[in-house]
Amino acid sequence: MVINVNSTTDIFKALGEPNRLRIMAVLSSQPACVCELAEALSLNQPNLSRHLRYLRQVGLVESRPAGPFTEYLLTTSSVARPFHEIVAALAQHAPSLQRDIRALRRADRQRISSCGRSSKP
Repeated sequence: MVINVNSTTDIFKALGEPNRLRIMAVLSSQPACVCELAEALSLNQPNLSRHLRYLRQVGLVESRPAGPFTEYLLTTSSVARPFHEIVAALAQHAPSLQRDIRALRRADRQRISSCGRSSKP
């Protein structure tokens, strides 16, 4: 990824939206699927998916298959790394972000019925 003013502005815009910042904070603790994120952050899946799409477009988040699930995680891009470090530092000092991280750790993708790639009978 090449750094330019527009891409940098887009990254700051991504982090300036509270729900996207919350998503980044919880992903700084562990990868997660959409259903886990939705449960931990109390966001509906369409809204969450829109935020994840934006974070992917600006290069902060990527996805990978994990069995029947798709996990989201922070990118390994050297350009994104400083932004990830800022979010992780914020998460250490913001009680609301710490609550979100604890909620993600309690989420169980096997128990959450709406997770996975295929529809359940």
